[in-house]
Amino acid sequence: MSNLYYKKISITILLIQVFLYTQSQTGNKVFTGAEMVNFSTISLSTPGGQSWLTDRLATPGYFSVTNGATYSNSSDAYNINGYVKKYGNQAYTFPVGNGVDLRTLRISAPTAATDSYATAWILGDPSGNLDPTGPNGGPHDVTSVTFPVYAVSRVGQWDWQAGVDMGTTGDGINLTITVSIPDMTVFSLASNLRLVGWNGTSWIDLSGMPTATGNTENSTLFGYMQAGISAVAIGSAWWVLPVKLVSFTAQEKACSAELNWSTADEESFDHFEIERSGNAISFQKISTVNAKGNKTENNYSYTINQDVPESYYRLKMVNKDGSLTYSPVKYVKINCKPNTRFIKLYPNPVNNGNVFLSFGSEISGVAQIVLFNEAGQQVTKTKTTLTNGNNNIIIDVSHLPKGIYFIHLITADHKSLFQPQKIIRE
Repeated sequence: MSNLYYKKISITILLIQVFLYTQSQTGNKVFTGAEMVNFSTISLSTPGGQSWLTDRLATPGYFSVTNGATYSNSSDAYNINGYVKKYGNQAYTFPVGNGVDLRTLRISAPTAATDSYATAWILGDPSGNLDPTGPNGGPHDVTSVTFPVYAVSRVGQWDWQAGVDMGTTGDGINLTITVSIPDMTVFSLASNLRLVGWNGTSWIDLSGMPTATGNTENSTLFGYMQAGISAVAIGSAWWVLPVKLVSFTAQEKACSAELNWSTADEESFDHFEIERSGNAISFQKISTVNAKGNKTENNYSYTINQDVPESYYRLKMVNKDGSLTYSPVKYVKINCKPNTRFIKLYPNPVNNGNVFLSFGSEISGVAQIVLFNEAGQQVTKTKTTLTNGNNNIIIDVSHLPKGIYFIHLITADHKSLFQPQKIIRE
């Protein structure tokens, strides 16, 4: 991590001398816009009876840690009632709660030393106006779910923030998120529990399969973070398939994506549908693989010509009676240039004005240019005319707010000419 990065944190520590109110009898509080950064180990249980609190506003206060630092001795009696932030590329368990109930959230190791992530446990029905931070703050309707999720617990949720500060990085995609759950015995069987994420419009399944150690107090539940998620909660899936997904991997091989997976107990299982996405939110079916049907181990391999640098893959696993569930999402980055039609997008990032899209096409005719935001919501749609050969299209993005967008080019027969192209509007 650069010296400039640590200087930024040091300046923050000086600033919190103004904003942080500390008194042994009433506890520590970090006010809105302020931050207390910990470089070592601080016990939450000393001195005894001391509380730890931050403002829960659109711009929260934060208790923060750097790599190697921690807040130790967390419990129901000693936890941080508010927001905790983590800088760096080490795995970390956030000791968040509501002051009398510890509800930890743990992340696996991020990829970059400049990454930053933050969370807070928010007690109460997510459908209420409880999540104060953007993007997608406000109510998260527990009745708005995407199959196979059919219910979301009204007990509470964890606010999720990635790349929290200007100058830091991190989108959280594919991080393993493990939470300590409240008592869910009246909500769902342990086998049906799922970690779910709010994508701006709906709660989606992040687990992909049963991952709960139980459904009682302080059992754990984990899933895999996806793009566009701003809160996580506890959900329940419709059913569990008889098939057991033993392993699932995806990696680059000779400028293509190679998917490998193995299963057991396929006696009542029908087929797999391989799905691909350019943003880990909106998936499209690209192929079907029939089940082998053996009770013991079954091995599969599938190679996909990936014509863009980055793609996300998952398996849709369908039983003979029509029931289904999904595998975890896997990410593949192609580090060589595939031998396919060219696609160029520039400038990217773009400050304002126009983006130029150049590509080769084997068809001609009318098509639609559709832009989606990071939450998978359509923001613009315009007509264009394709020619057989080289095409150059100008896309006006001056009216769009800052953020990440995905360009889709849809032909007259409703097919995508190429994988969605990501642009950054600065």
